[in-house]
Amino acid sequence: HGHGHGHGHGHGHGHGPAFTPMVTAHGEFDMYTGFDSHAGKNAMKVPHTDAVQCMVICRQHGFGGFVHWKGQTYFRKQAPMALRNHLKPVPGAIIYVFRSAPVAVVTAPLAAAPAPAPAPAPAPAVVVVAPPTVAPPAPAPALAPVVVVAPAPRPAPRPAPRPAPRPVAPVVAATVATVGLVGAVLGGPGPRGHPRAGRGPFRR
Repeated sequence: HGHGHGHGHGHGHGHGPAFTPMVTAHGEFDMYTGFDSHAGKNAMKVPHTDAVQCMVICRQHGFGGFVHWKGQTYFRKQAPMALRNHLKPVPGAIIYVFRSAPVAVVTAPLAAAPAPAPAPAPAPAVVVVAPPTVAPPAPAPALAPVVVVAPAPRPAPRPAPRPAPRPVAPVVAATVATVGLVGAVLGGPGPRGHPRAGRGPFRR
């Protein structure tokens, strides 16, 4: 517990129980745990114990404080000093006593900041077009060796056999015999130059 102005001093209102200062945007309250004040004199009651919401209600209606008790909140219309002077121990109770309104924060208008200098225009992009890379021509595939198979030499034609010479003697003999025969028939000389008798039914 931060005792604000010393244990039991109660902000200069005589000796009293310890409290915890509660500073919020809705004002400053002193929280006394295990105490109540003016029990039964309720100005309003809500069925919850949301401390921030209860502070808003307390400030809106000008109440001096409120008490959380068994899940509900009871508001007190007595002045804050009267609530502090009549605090009574009540186990389980928590009373919030208003102390001061929130301090208004006055902010001086900020001097207008100078307008930022315009950003320099971006330099035009330089596009470098590289010449297309020409791949070297692929080497021509090696030619397979060509094997020329020469045709087998044709055998030289054999010379036609020359015809055997015709025998002459028998022809001559046959010729002579034929002449002799004819001569005999016709009565001419024989083959040896001698006359032959003619063949016929009569001989001379």
